[in-house]
Amino acid sequence: PGSAVGTSVPRKARDPSRHRFAIDIGDDVADGAMLRYIDNDGVVLLVGQKRSAGILCRCCSRIVTALTFEAHAGRPERKSPYDRVFLDNGTSLRAVADARQARLAARYGGGGAG
Repeated sequence: PGSAVGTSVPRKARDPSRHRFAIDIGDDVADGAMLRYIDNDGVVLLVGQKRSAGILCRCCSRIVTALTFEAHAGRPERKSPYDRVFLDNGTSLRAVADARQARLAARYGGGGAG
């Protein structure tokens, strides 16, 4: 069981402007805003900064996805980073993304594609 040599389909290059983080959060959070991964006990596990294409992770100095940021915080099994990443004002990325989605849905009549 295998594939014939030379028949694999090349992966498309990732377009950072189409990254889920950029779509979900958009410009609702300013670039450079401090982000913190906070566990259920209120302990800050990791700090980063919002960038247009993701989060500048303090532990590795790379721009990473929210999911990777969560893994770097020591929680790779969670798979729900927006619930635990917070702005300085205490707002979670989940609340930011939900508010953005509601605003877009109201503006464009339900937020459906098209």
